[in-house]
Order: sequence, then C-alpha cells, then structure tokens
Amino acid sequence: MRFKIRGKIFIPMLVSLVALVVIIFVVLNYQLNRVSNEFIREIGQSKADEIDSAMSLAFREAESVSALFSRLPAVAEAYRVALSGNINDGASPESQRAREMLRANLSDMLDSFEAVRGEPLMLHFHLPNGRSLVRLWREKNFIRDGQWVDESDDISEFRQTVMQVNRSGRAVEGLEIGRGGFTVRSVLPVMDDRRNQLGSVEMLIEFEPIVEAAAAAEGHELLLYMNYDFLRIAQRLQDESRHPVIDNRFVKVSGTEDARINQLISSRLLERGTRELAVETAGNYSLSVFPVVDFTGNQVGVMAYVLDTSVEQALIRNLTITLLAIMAGLLILLLVVGQLTTNYAVIRPLKRINDFASKVSNGDLDQQLDVSSKDEMQDLAGSLQVMVDNLKEKIFEADEKTSQAREETEKAEQFRLKAEEAMKKAEQAQREGMLSAASKIEDIIESISSASEELSAQVEQASRGSEDQQQRTQETATAMEEMNATVLEVAKNASQAAEFSEEAQNNALKGSKTVQDAIKAIKQVQTAAEELKSKIAGLGQRAEGIGRIMTVIEDIADQTNLLALNAAIEAARAGEAGRGFAVVADEVRKLAEKTMNATKEVGESIQAIQEDVRNNAKSVDSTVESVKTATDLSNLSGQQLEEIVSLAERSSDQVRAIATASEEQSSASEEINRSVDDINRVAGETADVMAQSAQAISDLAKQASDLQSLVQEMKDQA
Repeated sequence: MRFKIRGKIFIPMLVSLVALVVIIFVVLNYQLNRVSNEFIREIGQSKADEIDSAMSLAFREAESVSALFSRLPAVAEAYRVALSGNINDGASPESQRAREMLRANLSDMLDSFEAVRGEPLMLHFHLPNGRSLVRLWREKNFIRDGQWVDESDDISEFRQTVMQVNRSGRAVEGLEIGRGGFTVRSVLPVMDDRRNQLGSVEMLIEFEPIVEAAAAAEGHELLLYMNYDFLRIAQRLQDESRHPVIDNRFVKVSGTEDARINQLISSRLLERGTRELAVETAGNYSLSVFPVVDFTGNQVGVMAYVLDTSVEQALIRNLTITLLAIMAGLLILLLVVGQLTTNYAVIRPLKRINDFASKVSNGDLDQQLDVSSKDEMQDLAGSLQVMVDNLKEKIFEADEKTSQAREETEKAEQFRLKAEEAMKKAEQAQREGMLSAASKIEDIIESISSASEELSAQVEQASRGSEDQQQRTQETATAMEEMNATVLEVAKNASQAAEFSEEAQNNALKGSKTVQDAIKAIKQVQTAAEELKSKIAGLGQRAEGIGRIMTVIEDIADQTNLLALNAAIEAARAGEAGRGFAVVADEVRKLAEKTMNATKEVGESIQAIQEDVRNNAKSVDSTVESVKTATDLSNLSGQQLEEIVSLAERSSDQVRAIATASEEQSSASEEINRSVDDINRVAGETADVMAQSAQAISDLAKQASDLQSLVQEMKDQA
C-alpha cells in the first residue's frame, strides 16, 4: 500500500495530537476526581469533627448536671438508708425506701428541668456493687418479663463506666452501649460530707438526637451502625425489622429509611470505616464512613455520612465536557494549521521538484527548477539543479569519449591485420629456424654425452678420495678431543689458583685500606689533640688575664674601702649634718669589703683553673706524643701491607697468565677440533655431492638421449 507524503506527515501528527489530547484529558479528569475525593473527604472529616464537638458539649452538660447531685445531703441520706440493708438483694426494703426518698426529695428539681428542657432529666443512681439504685426518669426501675418492676437490677456485667467509677472514685465520661444502645454518659462518685464514696450517679444523654441534629440539612443523611458483638447488651436493638443486621457484622441503629441509600452502605464500606475515615462515590451520592469509639477509645460502631452530590457532579460533568470541547477545538485548529503549513512548506515545493524530475527523466535537460522557500526544500531544489547541470556535462564528455573510442577501434583493426601478416612470416621463419637448430643441437648432444662419460669417471675417483679423507679426519678429531680435555683440566687448576691468589690480594688490599683508615683516624686525633693543646694554652692565657683584672678590682676595692673610711671620719666630724652621709659611707665600705672577699675567692678559683689548665696541657702534650708514635707505627704497617699487596698482585698476575694461557690453549684446541669436525663434515658433504653429481650426470645423459629423440621429431615435423 502506497502512502503519499501528505498522509505520512498528517497521520503521525494526528495520532500525536490525539494522544496528547487524551493524556491531557486523563490527567485533568484524574485531578478533578482527586479534588472531588478530597472535597468529599474534607466534608466527611468536618462532619466527624462536628459530631465530636456535639458529644464534647453533651459530656460537659452531663458532667455539670451530675455534679449537682453527687454531694447533696438528701442523696447521701438516701444512700445511707440503702447501704444499711442488703444491697445484693434487688428487692431489699432499704433500697426501696432509698428510691422513694430520692424521688421525693428531688422531684422539684426534676420537674423544673423537664419544664425548661421539654424532656425528662435522665438521672441514674448506682450502688457500689454495680446494681442500679434508681432511674429517676421512670416511675419504676426496669422491665422484667415484660412487666415494670421497682427493684435494683444488676448492670455490672455491661456497665463498665459504673464499675470503673466505683473502683477508682474518679469521674468517667464518654459513649457507652447500654440496653438502649449508644448513650452519652457522665458518671461521678457520690460522696458524703466526710468524702466517703457511697455509690455513683450519672446523667444520660441519648446519642441519636445528636446524630439527627448533625444530619438536619437537606441532602445530608447520617446512619449509625453498631458492631454486631454488642447486640446482646443493646436489647432494644434486637428487632431486625427496625434494626437490620448486615452480614452479621453490623446492626443499623438509626438513620434514613430510604432503600436506595441503605443499599449503598455495604459491609465492605463499613469494614473500612472501622479503621479510619473512608470515602466512596456511588452514583449521585458521596459516602463517608468513620469509626465510633466508646469511653475507652475502642471502636464500637461506624457512622455513615451520605451526601447528595448530584449538583457538584453535574458541574464536574459540564466542566469535563467543556474541556473536551476546548481540546477538540484546539485539535482541529492544530490539524488545520498543520495541514496548511505542510501544503505550503512541503507539498507545493515537492510538486515542483517532482515535475522537474519527470521532465529531466524524459530527456529534457534544459529545464530550470525555481524554489524560493528559503529552507531545506530550496536546498534540495538547488542540489537537483546542480545535479542536472553536472549530468549534462557528463553526457557531453561521454559523447566525446565515444568518438575517441571509435577512432581507436579503427586503429586497432589496422594493427590486427598487420599482426596477422607478421604471424604468417614468423611461422615460416620458425620452421626454417627449427631445422637449423636441430642440426646444431645434435652436435651439442654428442659433446654432452662424451663429456658426461669423462666427468662420471672423475666423480667416482673424487668420491673415493673423499671417503679416505673423512676417515683420517675422524681419527684426528678423536685425538684432538683427548688433548682438549687435558688442556681444560690444566686451565681449571690454574683458574682456581688465580682465584685463591686474587682472594689473598683482596684481603691484603682490605687490610691496607683498614690501616690507611686507622692512620687517617690517628692523624685526626693528633690534629684534635694539637687543637685542644692550643685552646688550653689560650684558656691559660685568658685565666691569667682574668687574674690581672681581679688584681685591679681588688686594688679598686681597697681604694674604695679607704675612701669610705675617710668619708665616715669626715661625717663624724660634721656631726648631726653628716649622719646620713656616714650611713652611706658605711654601706659603701661594707660593699667594698664584700667586693674584696669576692675578688679573693674568684682569684683563688682562677689560680685553681690555671693549675688545672697547666696539668691538662701536660696531659695533652703526652697524648700528642703517643698519637705521633701510633701514627708512625701505623705508617710502617701500611708500608708493609702495601708490599704484601704488591707481592700478591704479582703472584696473582702470574697465576692468571698461566690460567689465561691454558684457556687460550683450550680455546685453540676446541677451535682445531671444530675445524676438524668441519673438515669431516665437508668431506661427508663432498662425498654426498659426488654421489649426487654422478646421479645428475646419469640424468644428463638420459636427457641428452631424450633431446636427441625430440630433435628427430622436429626434423620430421619440418
């Protein structure tokens, strides 16, 4: 199937644009659905928060009312009466009298509450053992076997709030399931004036009115479901006609009777709502489910919030249709623009190029292609025009080459005729030459046969001589090998002697070097000793100089002492006025005496140093003499070792000369041996060559015979 270029451009463009539009629509639709789901989730969360707020208000109200009755003297008096009897007996007379006391003493307050609120105050008192004392909103306490009885019934099995307050003595509030289902309760301990706990009191608020108030808006429905496990406690919910059971997992407590809405609430959706807030869309309704928890935080039910979102979904559908229309319009616009652009920029220039190519293919090479689109099409048209121009030039050149080839063909035909004529002449000359050559070859064959016979005899004689030479050479080689072994042994012994002599020479050289090093070290010691002697002499001179300086200092101290004494005398003469000067003169005198003493001590130390310096100088002189003696002895040892080294060198040179001569003799023997081997090998090769020559001469004679036969055939042919 052949596609035009318009289709090859348009179809991928169409597919790409459609795919782009579909992707954009899918993304936008996904975002709209996500926004819608988030909106539904936020509404569901808002409704859950609203119910939590309503329950918090109910808790506070119930707590406030219960607190009014938890410490009333009349309540405490009634409890003392009840506790005086057997509280484990539901029909205890004391408990009955306590109920009557509470009804009588609290009737005014109960009537006032009902008059204001329009509903009875649901106030319930409990005994410490978990039995109900009285429910004040009823004339009798509970129903037994379908009959109302006014006794204390046991509620300890399912009323955990009551049991917790009686055990801990602290208030508890929250949602709890009782015989009537979900109830908001605030339970407080009942105390006497001595803060002794007598029992507990609670105010009950029905949960269903809170749910109904939260679903009062049009299009909003709230359905309350209880976990099926609590149906044994909630006896009033056991009528399945009014409270249907869903998959033995949930029991409907309250909510709309609309069958369409009830069918939307599935067990699977409620199961999701037991863990967290979950949303789902079904037709024109949005469903939100979230868990209901009791006073301990345990999940006991599920709340389903149904919202009619038909208006919102209609808006989303309209928005989706609008987006589709806009995208379709954009798609059509892009296709039209692409089609026009393709037609102008590609199709029209290609049509011109196609027409030009068709005319050129029909032989019209004078056509001119003009495309001025200033793009690749213009470049293509220019290339085609250049190609046609080059084609015209090539055709012209081909015509010229054809003419030249025709001329060369004619010349070749002339040469062919001349060659045939020359061939005939050559054949004639060949026949004549063959006859002449055959005659000459016969003479040559006779000469070859005669020479071959003579050469064969000479080769045989040379072969016998080569065999004799090979035998004599083999004997000479054996003798040379024996002599070479003897020479090698001598060379080996001489070499070992040379090594021993060289080792002795090396040891003597090492000893000489060691002596030279010792001489150098002793000379260094001598030099250091002389330097030390010089420095000690200088030290003695400096010590004598210090002694002279100390003598001068001592003289100065004497003069200072005399001056101080004279000053003291003059100060004494001056009397009171010279007393201060006398003190200074006395201090100067004391300082002069200290200086004299110190100078004397320093002089004694310097004399000791000078004595030590003189002793050290004598020791250094002795050391220098000893070093000179050691140096002379070391020089003498060095000279003797040098003579030993010289003797060892001469001995080593002589031994080495013997070893060298032996090695050279061995090398010469080996060279002679190799030469003999070469002679033996050459003799063998000569014998082989002679044998081969004899064979070659025989073959030559045979070939001469064959050549004579060939000459005869040539004569016959000629």
